[in-house]
Order: sequence, then C-alpha cells, then structure tokens
Amino acid sequence: MKGRLLLIDTETGGLDPAVHSILSIAALVLNYDGQVVDQYYALINEGEENAGFITATEGALKVNGLSVERCEQEGLHPRGVVRELLGMLLANGMEKGCTLVGHNVAFDRDFLRRLFAKAYATELFDTTFSHRMLCTQSGAGLLDQAGVIQLSSTSLDAVCKYFDIPLERVAGHHALTDARATAEVFRRLMLAARDGINART
Repeated sequence: MKGRLLLIDTETGGLDPAVHSILSIAALVLNYDGQVVDQYYALINEGEENAGFITATEGALKVNGLSVERCEQEGLHPRGVVRELLGMLLANGMEKGCTLVGHNVAFDRDFLRRLFAKAYATELFDTTFSHRMLCTQSGAGLLDQAGVIQLSSTSLDAVCKYFDIPLERVAGHHALTDARATAEVFRRLMLAARDGINART
C-alpha cells in the first residue's frame, strides 16, 4: 500500500483549534521513499473578507516569530490557501483520501480542519484527507522503545539532533523549515526501521 503522502506543519496562534487561528502552513508531497517531490507554503489571514478574526496568544507568537500584523498584510484568505493546496494535491494525483504525515500530526490536522472550515470547505476536508495518519513523533517513540534508536526526547528538536538533521530557527519556528526537517526525520525513521528488522532476521 505504498504511495505518496502529504507531510504538513502549521504555525498557529495557540494550542486550541476551536479558538486560535492557523497562521501559516507548509505541505510537502513525499514519495514512497520519503523524498520531497512537491511543496507548498503560505501565510494565512483569517481576518480577511469576513473569515473571522486572527486570534493569537503572545506566547504562541513568541514561539513562531510571526505577528498578527504580518499575517494581515501578507497572508492569504483561507479560501485562497485551500484552493492552492488542493491544486497541488490534484497535480500529484492525491485529491482523495490523502494520508497525512507530521510530527505530532494530529495537532496539525486539527488546525488544517480549521483552515478548511474558515474556507467553508469542511465537507471537502473530509473527502480529501484520510482518517489514517503517520506520526513521526510516535514512530520515533516506538523505535526508541524497541531499542532501535536511543532518544532523550521525542520532540522534533531531539529527534533531529539524534539523526544529525539541521534545524535552523533564526526567528522562531517556521512551518516550512520544520516540515522539511520532519520529512528527513520520516526518511531516517524508515531506514532505521528497515535496518532494525534486517538486524533481527
């Protein structure tokens, strides 16, 4: 059942998708070997054209280095982001039942659902994305538990450090930077799992 996957990372205005805004999104199309074959990134303006208001905490903005003002000035309306994202999926033959990948991907999926809701496209979300997800944080924890790798933590920073994957954050977290690092984590976890299986057979 190998196929292309969509890796996502979001920067948000807080931890609660029922309250806080999605501020940016990165989406990478991965092939069955975990290589990036296409990518998308956008800043999002939830306050444009009656989509609502941008809601963000000071703590969240400190982490991601974004601002409400920047999202208002440079961000796309959720409808525009959804349209462009779906265009990329269509170009890659992934418009139905797409499997999401990410580090703590359930968090990002919840905010992706918020994005589609703000674009008045909740039904489209349900047909576009599968309920199945692949979480690199859980995968790293599983391999650590099995003794295949040895981690101090399953955070993205710690897993990147273990695999010697660069994760440069000049002005806070950035969705595209974190997504590309997560894509390499995903690839390394697959290789580690294969090596672990081969070592035991």
